[in-house]
Amino acid sequence: MLTLGVCVKSLIIAIAIISLSAVFSVNAMTFGAYKKEKVAKPTVLAFYLNAVGNGMSWSNTQLRSEGRDPLYCEPASFAMNGDNYIQIVDNFVAGLPPPALPGDTPVEMLLVKALVKNFPCPKAQGG
Repeated sequence: MLTLGVCVKSLIIAIAIISLSAVFSVNAMTFGAYKKEKVAKPTVLAFYLNAVGNGMSWSNTQLRSEGRDPLYCEPASFAMNGDNYIQIVDNFVAGLPPPALPGDTPVEMLLVKALVKNFPCPKAQGG
């Protein structure tokens, strides 16, 4: 038998998925959509970027488990969240030389590039 708490959690998850699918009906979010969502639905944007960031973090975990170098090396003492990812993307974009980014640039790609730039991995010693 389902408890009220489980039903409420399931309802919240279903609403979030429906909201995300309506907002992000394509495979990647464009930078133009990112700018709009940042104003219109910042909580949904933070949720989305947190999910993307978590996926990137798991990719790094997989790379390490295979003995390969991770894409980026965030400090162990730093807990990432959606708001951090938004700030990282914003700072990265602000630091890019003109011309401005095309509106169809995938924000997920910008997040990867920003994480690589902000959290470089130490170079291997020796050779």
